Amino acid sequence: MQGNNNINTQDEAYNEYWQVRKQITLESYVTLFLIMLNCFILVACFFEGEILYANGALVADKVIQNKEIYRMITSLFLHADLEHLFGNMIMLLFIGPPLEKVVGHLWFGLIYFGAGIAGNIFSIIYEKLSGGIWISYGASGAVFGIVGAMGLIIFYNRKRLKQMGSSLPVRMLFMLIYAIYSGFTNTSVNNAAHIGGLLFGILIMLINVLLYRRNTKLEVYL
Repeated sequence: MQGNNNINTQDEAYNEYWQVRKQITLESYVTLFLIMLNCFILVACFFEGEILYANGALVADKVIQNKEIYRMITSLFLHADLEHLFGNMIMLLFIGPPLEKVVGHLWFGLIYFGAGIAGNIFSIIYEKLSGGIWISYGASGAVFGIVGAMGLIIFYNRKRLKQMGSSLPVRMLFMLIYAIYSGFTNTSVNNAAHIGGLLFGILIMLINVLLYRRNTKLEVYL
C-alpha cells in the first residue's frame, strides 16, 4: 500500500507541475508573440525570401558604412530553414515562460532584444577582427540571452536545488556547453552572437536582481 501511495503522490506532483507550467506558458504573452512572429516570418520567407534576407540580414558593412542599424533587429527574425527556426523556438518555449514569469513582460522583452543586439555587436566586432565576411541571421543571440538570465537565477538557487536533489543546474550547464561547442565545430553557426547574447543576459539579469532586490527563489513552474 505504501508503494501505491508514493506512486499516487508522484503522479499528483507531476500533474500539478504541468498544469502550472501550462498556465505560465499561456500567460507569457511576449514569449508566445515572439514565437508566432518568427514562425510567420519564416513562412513569408518561403515566398519573398530573397527580398527579406537581402534587406534584413546582418551584414557588417551595411550596418557600419550604410548606417542600416535596423538590421540589428530584423536579422533576429530571419531563419535559414525550418530546422534553424525549430532549434531556437523550442529553447525559447522551454526557458522563456518561467523567466518571463519571474522578471515580468517588460524586462523579458528587454533581455531578449538587448541580448539579440549585443550578440550582433559581438558578431560584427569578431568579423572585423578576424577579417572574415559573412551574412548572419537568426534568434540565437537573443535566445542565449534568455539562457544566460535563467542561468543566473539557477546560480542563485544552487544550494536549494542541491538540497532538493535537482539536476537542473547540471542539465543547464551541459546544454550551454554543448550549444557553444556545437557553435565552434560548425562553421555555419555564429558563435560570437551566442556568446554576446549570453553575457548580456547574465549582466542584465544581475542588474535586475540588484536593482529590485528581487526574490529569485525557484517555484514549481521552474
